[in-house]
Amino acid sequence: MIRFFDEKYYQPPAPSMHAALSTFFVDDGSTLACARRGDISPEAEDHFLNREGVREWRDRVVMFDVPEDVRGVSSTMVRSAVAEGGERLDGVLLESVRRIVKERGFYQKL
Repeated sequence: MIRFFDEKYYQPPAPSMHAALSTFFVDDGSTLACARRGDISPEAEDHFLNREGVREWRDRVVMFDVPEDVRGVSSTMVRSAVAEGGERLDGVLLESVRRIVKERGFYQKL
């Protein structure tokens, strides 16, 4: 979520952050789902969601808690596991998700 609301990812020739977020949230009617992993305090979360550039879209951001046993799962961890052959994905991703990652070559270096 931090990167999603960071202006540095919306540099020309891309649309401005506000224009891109307006398209995402208003034109497309999308919602951003963000999983809490237990490493950010409720106060820090509230502060972030109330800052300029985020506040306007706060009602389109859905925060939810992740069960403790999967809080360590991240795209970084999955990329690392794929790079090492994928064995560490057992028990971390559903079998159907592991199959899609493998079949579609997600996280493979080009």
